Amino acid sequence: MRINRMIYLVLFASVLAGSAQAGLYCVEAPGTPPECIYDDARYCRQLADERSGACTVNTANLVLSAAVGADPVCIVYSPTTIQCLYRDFSSCDKAAESNSAACANLSTVQVVRETRSGAINTYSSKP
Repeated sequence: MRINRMIYLVLFASVLAGSAQAGLYCVEAPGTPPECIYDDARYCRQLADERSGACTVNTANLVLSAAVGADPVCIVYSPTTIQCLYRDFSSCDKAAESNSAACANLSTVQVVRETRSGAINTYSSKP
């Protein structure tokens, strides 16, 4: 009985750890893997500054069809509020800093979709 309880505890912890990687924002700092566990961009930026890193966007959590605008660099407020209005990262980052958001270059994001026939299509998220 004690072993079963331990197994359930380990399984529960692994599920929590897996779901913890589902944040919209990631702290990327030198010498550490990205920590994509943050949903508050302001807090992500604060931690990134403390670690001499950057707050980035976890593009796996974005609804790319929600992106508005045609420029390559996008400010991300939420998974469904994405404005692609910037030609360079620095101007986007200035706007994001004052708006509790982060930026991503969505022109480099690769979208993978499986078709009904089972074929895999990979294409850029923005034309």
